[in-house]
Amino acid sequence: LKLTKRRKKKAAHSSGKKYVPPKIAPVHYDGDMTEADKKAAQVERHRQAALRSSVIQELRQQYSDAPEEIRDKRDFQSERESREELHRKNYEESMMVRLNVPKHQRNARKRGMMSMSNQLSSITRFGDITALTGGEGGDNPRPKRKKKLMKKNTKRKGEDFKIPH
Repeated sequence: LKLTKRRKKKAAHSSGKKYVPPKIAPVHYDGDMTEADKKAAQVERHRQAALRSSVIQELRQQYSDAPEEIRDKRDFQSERESREELHRKNYEESMMVRLNVPKHQRNARKRGMMSMSNQLSSITRFGDITALTGGEGGDNPRPKRKKKLMKKNTKRKGEDFKIPH
């Protein structure tokens, strides 16, 4: 009798972790919307996206009588980073040493460079403004890019050279 109780206790303790059910995320219910409502909402979203387009904003700024707003694009975080970079550079040059750059800073710098190149490439992209002109725009303004599949190299090291018998 005692032996079976000990086995049951061991089995209960050996599992260790208790079951935690998955959290259910709330989802918007759009079952009451008809196809016409969905289409109207999609057209409105396209129209709003077109109004946010940089080309339309520049045209609005150029032809409006409102005073031109000049904003400094540098925020507190980037200003602090540039100040730290300048301090680091001055220290390295005055002490004639190179300081190791932590990995997270290198990655942040790379991300900053990538975002800069993305901003420069977006200059020539005008966006889809057919929602404003009344034209029939495509359903998907930004088509998704297909991922390139890498082929596995099935050759083994010794298969390149065959030994004649």
